[in-house]
Amino acid sequence: MENTHKKRIFKAGSWVVIGHLLSQLIRLGGNLLLTRLLAPEMFGVMAIVQVMLMGVQMMSDLGLGQSIIQSKKGGEVGFINTAWTLQVIRGWLLWLIICLLAALLWGANASGYINSNQVYGHPLLPWLMVTVGISSVISGFNSTAIYQVNRNLMLGRLTVINLTAQIVALFFIVIIAWRYETIWALAIGSLVASFIDMLGSHKFLPGIKNKLHCDKAALSELFHFGKWIFLSSAIGFVANQGDRLILGGLLTAEMLGIYSIAFMLSNLPVTIVSQLSHKVLFPNFSRINREFPKQLKSSLTRSKLWLSIIVMPVTGVLMSCTQFIVDFMYDERYIAAGWMMSLLLLRVAAGCMLIPNALVLMAKGLPQYSTISAALKAIFLFIALPLVFNQFGVEKMVMTIGLSGLVNIPVMWFALKKHKLFSFKIEIFSIMLLVIGFIVGSYLSKIWSYT
Repeated sequence: MENTHKKRIFKAGSWVVIGHLLSQLIRLGGNLLLTRLLAPEMFGVMAIVQVMLMGVQMMSDLGLGQSIIQSKKGGEVGFINTAWTLQVIRGWLLWLIICLLAALLWGANASGYINSNQVYGHPLLPWLMVTVGISSVISGFNSTAIYQVNRNLMLGRLTVINLTAQIVALFFIVIIAWRYETIWALAIGSLVASFIDMLGSHKFLPGIKNKLHCDKAALSELFHFGKWIFLSSAIGFVANQGDRLILGGLLTAEMLGIYSIAFMLSNLPVTIVSQLSHKVLFPNFSRINREFPKQLKSSLTRSKLWLSIIVMPVTGVLMSCTQFIVDFMYDERYIAAGWMMSLLLLRVAAGCMLIPNALVLMAKGLPQYSTISAALKAIFLFIALPLVFNQFGVEKMVMTIGLSGLVNIPVMWFALKKHKLFSFKIEIFSIMLLVIGFIVGSYLSKIWSYT
């Protein structure tokens, strides 16, 4: 039985890694093409649209997917359909909230309360928010089979659906951008991807067929577990995405567009850790906590060992080669993304270490530690960024964003130690791999500079 589950974990992990690598290659290729078709300011405006949409979503997150994966009732029809009903209602409410925010933003712009040089002063921003916000309604109808296949570590079809949606959406984006050179290409592509994901989840994933349903016991459990997920997601959004919200009021659309490119490139290592952790490790941690709780620490240690070997050296190499990468891939308009990417990778390295820690605690039904650590990071960002920008300028502000990842470490280490899950050796091992990668990357950079 255990060997069968290990094979399932390996298979699921393989799908996640292959799917993620292909997804990032598609995204990177599309980004390289689009930066030659669209102006940098368009990426800055769209970054704010996506961040505001994500903010509304995360600040109303009930943890429905995590509940299905973590709960012992996660395979029951009544529980599943109650969760889906809440998801549909939430999707419509999200769009209404986004429309309200867009109306307020439009009114503030029309009344002259917002500087037109800031991203928030862009005339198309409210209309883009309303349009892209429709994706919340579409995603609200996603089949709960998405969470069921995650729970059972059956990720092959889901990966294919996600990649198909990404490729088709990119096709629409490139055609519209090439023909009209408009920011609306990015908005339309977002809707296309959401629709294909939703349709594919119902047509091609095995699971319970969803219908509107309300079970009081299921509602009680969903809200009990979801209250901490709600707080964690809301504060986590501010901690992890709030930098762009703040920068939207400090930088021009062009500079924010360049920052968004640096953010996207620097985020590549942590996204693979996040994908593996959420889609493979969290379901596995939840199963072990339900069936063999004494094995949870050893499972976390093994998982972090392999993640560190895969990701930390690569992150270290990237930190020392960022300017070469940006100069090679982009034109001179994006040159500042090189030094930005190097500084942002500091936060990424911390995230690679901490994501599995947060999820093992969530598997034990302890999401409050993630909430506390995210709150500290959010407070740090909102106090530090405006002060540093006004006193020292853009470069030191980006460095502050990079260092913000270190704020979470003491809380997560304390939580792991308290619940007897902490391994100091594996944490130090991760840091050593990062340093080794940086040294190797520095040596390679010197060789490239001489050739």
